[in-house]
Amino acid sequence: IVIFGSLMYLAEGQGKWDPDTHTYLRVVGSNWNATSGEWQDVLDSSPFQSIPHTFWWAMVTAATVGYGDHYPTTPLGKLVAVMTMVFSLVILALPVGVMGGTFSQVWADYKDQCKSQAIKMEEEEKKITSAIQRL
Repeated sequence: IVIFGSLMYLAEGQGKWDPDTHTYLRVVGSNWNATSGEWQDVLDSSPFQSIPHTFWWAMVTAATVGYGDHYPTTPLGKLVAVMTMVFSLVILALPVGVMGGTFSQVWADYKDQCKSQAIKMEEEEKKITSAIQRL
């Protein structure tokens, strides 16, 4: 979380400083300016204002929740997002599947053991009953 949050801040959080709002601005799109005949970048406040602010994004992304309230717009930010998602799948999601499969196998073995114990108890009860009847 700390590593991917820090990487995302470096990729997305340090845009153009706006002294009026005390926030970093990032490019969120571009508009065609007919008078100048050029594309102009559209800037908006970055949700990644500090490394601790990016921890929210990293935690939500790693937990595969992905609320969509914070998202990268730069190619480097998108690359960090992909790395975060793949890392979280490998570290979090795959072990859960392995543990679930192992639990299913252990549970099946436990049920088989319970059945065999029940059969043994029934056989012992029959032997005890027949021994008592002979007396």
